Amino acid sequence: MDGSTHKAVYAKTQSRKISDKLRLTIYLILFFLSLLAVGRLISIWIVFACVIAWAAAFDSKLFRNADYALLGTFTALFVFIGNLGRIPQFCSILQNLIQTREVIIAVAASQVMSNVPAAILLSGFTNNYRALIIGTNLGGLGTMIASMASLISFKYISREDASLRGKYFIWFTAANVILLVILLAAAKILGQL
Repeated sequence: MDGSTHKAVYAKTQSRKISDKLRLTIYLILFFLSLLAVGRLISIWIVFACVIAWAAAFDSKLFRNADYALLGTFTALFVFIGNLGRIPQFCSILQNLIQTREVIIAVAASQVMSNVPAAILLSGFTNNYRALIIGTNLGGLGTMIASMASLISFKYISREDASLRGKYFIWFTAANVILLVILLAAAKILGQL
């Protein structure tokens, strides 16, 4: 490689680093705006518009590479949870069940609907947020659906090597159930149940 070629490659690399730094800065700003929206300090729609505008203008590959099936599943779970919370009979049963059993109910609910939607649903039925947080954090262990992160990891393992799916599922579930039992026992000993 001659001197001029080396300088051109170096300049291109430096330019890319500056571009990457700018991109990181923009994403950090968007993340901060998202936190403000979660805290209800600014409108979620403003943040949504900023994220969509940035991605459309400068990072359109995000739209092509997004996992729309996972986004759809997560959206459907939240719609389902919102509708469940509006059924009077279900609300009455849940209200009676959850009192003083927040941790156990949160763990159980997480096993069938994932821990984040479970936290959202159950937060309307208790003021004991400490127990609810403990329960939904523990509830991320157990079944594969207990945490969206678990489903994502399973999907990536399946994509990389389909022959590992069964083995991964068995080992993952066994490890998660064992950890859940250990942590529930610890919570019982510490007086959190």
